Amino acid sequence: MRAEPGDVLWHTDDSFRYPQPAGSIFHCRTHPETGGGTWYAGMADAYDALPPRLRRRIEGRFAVHSYTFLDDRLRQDNPHRREMPLEVRRTHPPVIRPLVVTHPETGRGALLIPDCHIESITGLEEAETRSLLAELLAHATGPDFTVCWQWRPGDVAVWDNRSAMHAGSPFDERESRLMYRVTFTGPDTYDAER
Repeated sequence: MRAEPGDVLWHTDDSFRYPQPAGSIFHCRTHPETGGGTWYAGMADAYDALPPRLRRRIEGRFAVHSYTFLDDRLRQDNPHRREMPLEVRRTHPPVIRPLVVTHPETGRGALLIPDCHIESITGLEEAETRSLLAELLAHATGPDFTVCWQWRPGDVAVWDNRSAMHAGSPFDERESRLMYRVTFTGPDTYDAER
């Protein structure tokens, strides 16, 4: 039976930085009995399968990726979260990236739509930005493009941040979950634009 992704926080790591990390490695040490899996979505395949109407809507569009926007959103869900220090806000200005990026090694187009990082889409009002992102996310995180890895101690996963999104599944936080993570650099999609 296939689990459903539900209301999870789909993202690519640090799309608000330049250069954006090329990928990450997760190593599971301990894991709860249920929940806590990691969803992955293939953004190149999702782009290839976009309906022509959606493809036309995003053609040539750019988005503002903002660490401040992410921090504000996370604090809405968790009011006890400390506000980002002003120095961090100053040293992490927004980055403008296309909605469709070109992978620097494969040359394939891929959607870059981590709505938790995207403050706005150029030329669109706030409501239209959120509506377009919701439609793109519904398409890209559908069953044709996603898989959920159910972790076991000892498992290792490696993903390419430039052509995949991921999201963690909820779990009972009273249970132990210990994951080691390495995030690594490589050519940014900025350096491989169409």
